[in-house]
Amino acid sequence: MKKQYIRERETNLEELTQSIAEFLRQIDLKANMEETATGYEISAYAKTNQKTAKQAMHITIDGKPEEFTIEIKSTIEKPKLRNIWLMHMFGAGAILVRQWREEELWMKIERELWRHIETLIEQI
Repeated sequence: MKKQYIRERETNLEELTQSIAEFLRQIDLKANMEETATGYEISAYAKTNQKTAKQAMHITIDGKPEEFTIEIKSTIEKPKLRNIWLMHMFGAGAILVRQWREEELWMKIERELWRHIETLIEQI
């Protein structure tokens, strides 16, 4: 999801990025922040999943302090439903349920993150 912000006053994008990374750390995610040519980028993933990083979230902040965009991309692997009946026959239903729960958790984190970002932008 991507949102564009046009503001009358400048927003400190570095402070915004650091605050977002800190929020991710508070909810027990590993967050790496780096500066890019056009803005900032944050990569967040579950601490237990550092090596495989199958479930991650990438936040990009691009633009100028008075006009910038924030984009959140999720790299969650969604369960494939093509062979669900075959998987059910072999007892893989529990795996699908676990994957759906993980996907739901990451979607909840993204919703909370957007709320937090909106609050931060008003404060900064």
